[in-house]
Amino acid sequence: MVKNLRTRIVLVFSFSTLSIFASILSVFILQAVNYYHVSYSSAGTLESYMNFTQVILSFVAFSFLLKTGYKRAIMIVLFIIRAFA
Repeated sequence: MVKNLRTRIVLVFSFSTLSIFASILSVFILQAVNYYHVSYSSAGTLESYMNFTQVILSFVAFSFLLKTGYKRAIMIVLFIIRAFA
């Protein structure tokens, strides 16, 4: 029971941490539109490159997940995020 609760807490924590990092870049793009007076079409192009990068990183992360195992991979990723954030 305690092990299952701990796993759920880690999953919620990792999802919330990764979702915060995923949404921050969109905020920076909107600020760049206002600060640098960039057109919305140029900002949309930048956002599409961001999405392309996220797809590539998702495939890399998924292959890493298959090699190391789910629980170990989540703990490694959370450690890396906390170390560099």
